[in-house]
Amino acid sequence: MGRKFFSVAGAVFVAWYAVPNAHADGGWIAVANSPNHESKDWGYGPNQATAESNALALCAQMEHASDCRVLASSTDCIGTAWDAALPINQLHAGSGGGPEIVKSGAMVLAGPYANDPEVRCTWWSH
Repeated sequence: MGRKFFSVAGAVFVAWYAVPNAHADGGWIAVANSPNHESKDWGYGPNQATAESNALALCAQMEHASDCRVLASSTDCIGTAWDAALPINQLHAGSGGGPEIVKSGAMVLAGPYANDPEVRCTWWSH
């Protein structure tokens, strides 16, 4: 009986862990950067427009940049990674599919010398 309970409990945990939770109340997340600065700035909000606006405003303020752009926005997760371009590394980003998928996707986008991957999700503390 003890083994059966462990197996069922383990299966329930694995099923819970493997299936991404729906976080409709988590709002939106966005990431922005300036292609002329090695920086990234995150924004959160109750909707896409607010999250993107917050990311752009933080980028402009923190980097003193007028060329900030939104790279990704999502109600789920965003993954970012830097490439090894010279003279300025460029940021690559992707969204949707959960933390591991967006991290892998950003690394692929950044190329063989991808570095400094980061993932943020709407439901994580910010």
